[in-house]
Amino acid sequence: MTAAGATLAVPAGTAMPDMLTLAVSGEFVMRRCRVTWCRRGRVGVVFALPV
Repeated sequence: MTAAGATLAVPAGTAMPDMLTLAVSGEFVMRRCRVTWCRRGRVGVVFALPV
């Protein structure tokens, strides 16, 4: 995870929406994300404005 986005591990073959809300364990904010790429169980997202 960086200030701009993150790489997420997901089960292979998972259908991902274009936008999602990410809750990170230990953080008290939820982040709105746009999916930028998907490859074999990994998804790249960039952060939009906090929800």
